[in-house]
Amino acid sequence: MIKIVLVANSGVDRGLLQNVLQKEPTFQIINAVGSDLFELETLDFSVHPDVILMIQQTSHPCNSNSITFLQSKFNAPIIISATDTENLPKLKNIYFLPKIDIRPMSEEFKFWVDELIALIKKVSRQKISASTESDAQIRYKLNHFKQGNKTDKKAGIIAIGASTGGPQTLNEFLALLPKNLNVPVVIVQHMPVNFLSVLTNWLQNDCPLPIQIARKGEAPRPGNVYFAPDNYHLIINNKKKFDLVDAPPMHNVKPAVSYLFKSVAEVYGNKALGILFTGMGRDGAKELALIKEKGGITFAQNKETSIVFGMPKEAIRLNGATYIMSPREIAQKLREFI
Repeated sequence: MIKIVLVANSGVDRGLLQNVLQKEPTFQIINAVGSDLFELETLDFSVHPDVILMIQQTSHPCNSNSITFLQSKFNAPIIISATDTENLPKLKNIYFLPKIDIRPMSEEFKFWVDELIALIKKVSRQKISASTESDAQIRYKLNHFKQGNKTDKKAGIIAIGASTGGPQTLNEFLALLPKNLNVPVVIVQHMPVNFLSVLTNWLQNDCPLPIQIARKGEAPRPGNVYFAPDNYHLIINNKKKFDLVDAPPMHNVKPAVSYLFKSVAEVYGNKALGILFTGMGRDGAKELALIKEKGGITFAQNKETSIVFGMPKEAIRLNGATYIMSPREIAQKLREFI
């Protein structure tokens, strides 16, 4: 059972999130309080939570003293949903999710809850696996492919695909990119309509490169990060410019990673660099293998750091990953190719 302390000054938010989170059979809300120190001091410190969840209200932002107090008392990971993270204390085991308006019937809220549940399970160290293979089989494949193929090719573009768990993974990865990156980064992240601006604004807090939404006819510029827009598949055409494809969903998603990866493989060939992060399903797996087949460099996130080891696992099964690493290791390895 994962024991959770919920901290939010809005009683409405606390009640709603309690109801949502308690539907998870492995979750137990052991307390729900406001973020003021005098309220936090009423907590029962003999019962130690596995995770602390703090929700920032725009009119009552998270207090850094409250965060420091909670971590000193419980020594537990803290998940903070906030719009402003600059003034928060620099402590270990603090994780962030974008802040949204909590509206129970909205698609944005449902997506946010899915991300929150996955993150709670991850930081509480409960193992999550979408795999039907044994751990021994997965370990064999990781060891078999881990070293990858030696190459001296330089990248011309970095194409990234992510789904469940992607926002947190992208935040960690993008923050590690160099400020003088000399190639463009193009990303497809599965999410509901109208949530993209919230995500990109949040990611920009830690990313040293400018983040924007890709526009049709625009050429991707080095040192910029582009996201696929809502309701269109994003591709790179043979003029090395963005194009938007209004086709049916692929792998039940739109935009699909597969569209981007396939176009990148065909246009950039051995100058393409593809990364497949955490996510459920198979989107982008076959096309990551195509990038590798064309001579490009490919990465799949490892099982240990994936929220859901679905998309990267399928890419590994297809022998589509030159390297199998954590997001941090991938960012470090990129420096050899850029």
